[in-house]
Amino acid sequence: MPKLLSLLSTPSRIVLAVTLVLCALCIGFKIHFSSVGAWASYMGRSGEVPGLIYGEPKPIRSDEWLLGVPWLLSQAHTNPSWATNNPSVGPDTSALLVGLPTRHWTAFFRPAHWGFYIFDVERGFSWFWMWRTVILFSALVLLLIELNSGLIMGALAGAIWIFFSGFVQWWLASVAEMLAYWTLACVAVRYISVSTSYRQLILWSLALLIMCGGFGLSLYPPFQVPLAYLGLALLPFLTRGLLSSNGPRPLARFASVAVVVSLAMAAVVSFLLDNSEAVSAMAQTVYPGRRVSLGGELSLWRLASGFFERNYTQYIFPPVAGNISEASSFVFLWPVSLVLLLFIKDRCELMRFLPLALYLVSLTFWGMFGIPESVAAISGWSFVPTSRALIGWGVGGVVLCVLMMRQQLVLSKLILVVFLLVASAGILWCVKAFPERFPVAIAEAELYYSASLLIASVAALIFRSGWLLALSVFALCAWPHSQVNPVMRGLAVITEEPLVSAVKRFDPNREGRWAVFGSVVHAQLVKITGRDVVNGSQYVPDMKAFTRLDPEGRATEIYNRYAHIGFTIAPEGTAPTFNLIAADTWELKVDPCHPRFIDFGVRYLVWANYQSSRRFECYERVFVGKDFAVYKVRS
Repeated sequence: MPKLLSLLSTPSRIVLAVTLVLCALCIGFKIHFSSVGAWASYMGRSGEVPGLIYGEPKPIRSDEWLLGVPWLLSQAHTNPSWATNNPSVGPDTSALLVGLPTRHWTAFFRPAHWGFYIFDVERGFSWFWMWRTVILFSALVLLLIELNSGLIMGALAGAIWIFFSGFVQWWLASVAEMLAYWTLACVAVRYISVSTSYRQLILWSLALLIMCGGFGLSLYPPFQVPLAYLGLALLPFLTRGLLSSNGPRPLARFASVAVVVSLAMAAVVSFLLDNSEAVSAMAQTVYPGRRVSLGGELSLWRLASGFFERNYTQYIFPPVAGNISEASSFVFLWPVSLVLLLFIKDRCELMRFLPLALYLVSLTFWGMFGIPESVAAISGWSFVPTSRALIGWGVGGVVLCVLMMRQQLVLSKLILVVFLLVASAGILWCVKAFPERFPVAIAEAELYYSASLLIASVAALIFRSGWLLALSVFALCAWPHSQVNPVMRGLAVITEEPLVSAVKRFDPNREGRWAVFGSVVHAQLVKITGRDVVNGSQYVPDMKAFTRLDPEGRATEIYNRYAHIGFTIAPEGTAPTFNLIAADTWELKVDPCHPRFIDFGVRYLVWANYQSSRRFECYERVFVGKDFAVYKVRS
């Protein structure tokens, strides 16, 4: 280990030490940043949210607390635990495809999941969130320190800017783990380039293999494609000093990176081939199916909206976006650095910036004007909706700004002051013009406060002040977004629900099939016990199962989709009917004693908000709770 860490600068070692201490404390006390506390309000519980320390759980984060957490806990309680096949998530190997913890060889490439195999479930969950937060933030600081020759304040400002952006905070459950793998992979490439011994080369190559594998197996191209191209654009900085450093020959370093990347790609291809049935089933769904993007959907207001995000909440956001997550963005100031790039004193250094500058300019062209379908297909950009490509603009733009802070310019201070005045005038004009084009209920004083912070950030970039930039982006990004994700302890808010305790009394070997009537939310609660629940939220549709209810295939277009599946009890003798509620939601109305439903093989029913007067000939009621009842099929 000392040999592995000898390449780290003193600031980097301090960052590493602080990270280890914070992670150890948080894992020990079961701290996490999930919005799982939203279950309390959805289940009608009054009083304090169990385990809530700071902030407020966000109901809008339903992809995390309503889908991700129940699926994850279902994995922990399947028989055996962490199985690759979990019918509650979907048929075949859907649990692998969605990226849940499993006892599979791919677990080697997912260090964010290792805690589940080492600790109990709650501490494993904490480990999982440390990768999404503490480790991600530290990795960003570490990368920017190493890229920026140890300038700690500029690196800290850049990490705050990226991590506390509205985009990363509101999409934290979706993008953070992948971004952590990408960032640490870049760090590994940097240390491979300057390693002084073959032992260091091997150890950092192993780290690169794990991170590249984790990044590749994240299987979400809308984020992966922009970040992969950004990694290529940063290679001139990541490999700086490769030819002049002591130790292994440059050819050995190049070969090491090439072999590692090839192995990681082979692992991803092997994974997709091994799980081809689940991949094919997802690709053939009606929703989401295969969506093709050609770009051309980006507007100027979308790029400018990040300037006003400190005034947004989950209930106050530009209405055209639909929700706060879709409205989130970054504070884009890289055009300022792009202009300053023309006046770098060291022309050789300018060549290193060209790939990154070209990346940002090309990405903007793609976003605003689009590209031909053939080019999009070959390059991989056909998988990237314009709104998801913001991760490339955001991270790449911040890196450009931070890297420019160590560059000497040929401009006089007078010209820089004039540049600042022109930029300030542009910001003030935007403050006046923006609300008229895109109305948001923001007080004028708040708008000018945001404008002053933007002007301070631009001044920090122009005069290369790390302290001023850190303070500006902290006030602009970190302060308003510090409560987007709550601080919580443990998972009692969901694991101690009365319905969960009741279900655990039955089917201890988890051999029966369960169905939940009256509530998709209750179906997700039953799933956390590890039972096989046929409805609720399913990542991949179980076509074989639902064709039993629809042998003529008349409703295939309805149930062949990633969806939230609700069951409602129909009058006695009523045949199963399928109703599409939304693109990702459908409902089955059926009499539980109908022959088709009996053939469906459900052994246990949970009826949320049940009616005590209703009786079933084929099921007997075995438990009654406050707002639910459990039924078991009659033998």
